[in-house]
Amino acid sequence: TSGIMSAGVNVVDMQQTPIRLTRLHLRDARHSAGIHVRKNPMDRRRSDMIFFDSGGYDLPANKGKAIERHFYGEDFPRAPHDKVGTIEFPAHTGEIYTKRFTSVLDVDLISRAHFKLAIDYANGIASTIFPNILGMLGSEVVSINAYLEPTRLTRGREEFDRSMRHLSNVVKSLGYQIGFILDAGGERVGMVDEDGHTYTNNSLLTLLTKLFLESEAKRGRRVQKIAVPISATSEVDELARQHGAELLYTKNTHADMMRAASEEGVAFVGGTLGGAIFTDYFFAVDGMFTVAKTLE
Repeated sequence: TSGIMSAGVNVVDMQQTPIRLTRLHLRDARHSAGIHVRKNPMDRRRSDMIFFDSGGYDLPANKGKAIERHFYGEDFPRAPHDKVGTIEFPAHTGEIYTKRFTSVLDVDLISRAHFKLAIDYANGIASTIFPNILGMLGSEVVSINAYLEPTRLTRGREEFDRSMRHLSNVVKSLGYQIGFILDAGGERVGMVDEDGHTYTNNSLLTLLTKLFLESEAKRGRRVQKIAVPISATSEVDELARQHGAELLYTKNTHADMMRAASEEGVAFVGGTLGGAIFTDYFFAVDGMFTVAKTLE
């Protein structure tokens, strides 16, 4: 932050916030770009700096490499003392996010179901905002790891699998209907059903695609197009054919998923790593909304 200000750029400090709120603020306000800093969710040795354009989209790879060249070559301006950037802290971003979140859901329908669910927050940022939303959805919730803990933001595959088994045991022992695990950034999801079966990656993609297409059909809305990575299983192709939806294939990166979500007629973009985009809501993945949409 200090480095950016020293180059004469004004900074809006979002402080600790889910990546989805950073994107939302960029889309709603007039800023040139954005940066989200986090611990890498899979590798404890790494930290990530994710760069966004003025609309909240991930920067293309060629622009990221250009930034690296400028950085390592120290090819950036220094502002004179009277032109140093300012810093401000935005207000009410959580309220704006919650309002938009619930505006595209059938809250009454979810509330009437009185879901009993368990959620593992992975000690991440979603634990600061999602409990209030779940309360508005009328759900009975058991929360696991629902506090911020910087030393536990990274989960390797073995630790993730262990957490999924624990979540499965909690759901079965309590007789609950469903369980979810969010990554530390609140973007990606794993799921457990009432029998303790787990759904991640391709199996979760198949399930989300099926639920989405069926629910849209029940509402009398025809889905024109959906998009999935080229590595998705043939089950998705079969589901799209059953519901008369055109299936588009994309690369298995978030940037490519966002590009697919921007194409006309695309209603749903599913990933094979636990992320999903519902285009009537937003152009990027949001694990919290994936949970709510699954309940709907």
